[in-house]
Amino acid sequence: QEPIESLVAIVEKHIYMAVDVCEHSGIESITVLGDRKGMLAELGDVTENCPACMMAAIRQAGVPVPATGFDYKDHVKEFWLCHNDSCGVY
Repeated sequence: QEPIESLVAIVEKHIYMAVDVCEHSGIESITVLGDRKGMLAELGDVTENCPACMMAAIRQAGVPVPATGFDYKDHVKEFWLCHNDSCGVY
């Protein structure tokens, strides 16, 4: 398994955030930009599609997980279905 710093670097290579502050309310809005699919694909390759590892890297990079398109529940289901069926993907 790669160190978390290496996984965070993958996230940071593909994703960046733009922060805007509303001049009226002072509320910040964060927009996640970049290559989400590329980030998820590379993280999946490096972590052998480990859902917990992928989510940890995204969170440690400070990126809001829902904004990346990563669905932890779906990845966990897929991981265990494949693992239990020995499909060879993971």
